[in-house]
Amino acid sequence: HDVDDHTDSDIDNTDIRRPNIILIVMDDLGFNEVPWHDHTDIKLPFLDEFVRSNALIVDTFYAMPLCSMTRSALLTGRYPFRYGLQLSVIENGYPFGLSIFEPIMPMDFKNAGYNTYMIGKWHLGFHRHDMTPHRRGFDEFRGSLSPMLHYFTYEYRVDNSPGYNGRDLWINDREVRARDTDGVYLT
Repeated sequence: HDVDDHTDSDIDNTDIRRPNIILIVMDDLGFNEVPWHDHTDIKLPFLDEFVRSNALIVDTFYAMPLCSMTRSALLTGRYPFRYGLQLSVIENGYPFGLSIFEPIMPMDFKNAGYNTYMIGKWHLGFHRHDMTPHRRGFDEFRGSLSPMLHYFTYEYRVDNSPGYNGRDLWINDREVRARDTDGVYLT
């Protein structure tokens, strides 16, 4: 039924929908490199229209200087120095990442009854399966676990570390290979 057809006293609280929540994290993007701050020639028509008409305009810079730090701060709501990720990014060969004992946002959303999805780069550690997005509160994950990958072959490479080279595109726990997508450019 349509909520607008009823008075406030007729509406049961179970019929009220929770809002959809979408978080967009863009690496290596400066504060004034988005059109809604009116200081750039960069065109992002869909995002510009969406932010100006439907979303909260963020007018303060909240990110950390590197991507692992930014992601961990966003998902935990805490400064990275509180859990040891303040100095550098988490590279492919590193045997650490965001601690599994650190609660993160998708876990809270799941507890509130939300379905949780992640698309894109995780970059918070993946040397153990319990550190990956699918095991950290995301119902669905499509993306890469490492800091970078080739957009056609979906491979990553760590120079001088042959044990840490490989493919890194995933749908949940299933590896996606270039032949699975006919080598389509990934973005």
